[in-house]
Amino acid sequence: MVITPQGSVSVGRNLKDEVRSGVYKFKNGIIDGDEIARIRGLVAYIYGVEPSFLGILERKYGDETIGRLLGGRPLVK
Repeated sequence: MVITPQGSVSVGRNLKDEVRSGVYKFKNGIIDGDEIARIRGLVAYIYGVEPSFLGILERKYGDETIGRLLGGRPLVK
């Protein structure tokens, strides 16, 4: 976690980039089961720190893709 110049908490660019890459691979079917589980865990962690990032992923990759990635189980809002 990092503190942004605005004083809010963020998970940082590197972790977000890793998750974006994983979601892209998931959407295109070029990721294995272990990596899917890892990306799910990272998404849950990021959601706990920075919930707005989930909305960014949904807008970029689609609600359906993120829903499938999370196994049809929405994160608690």
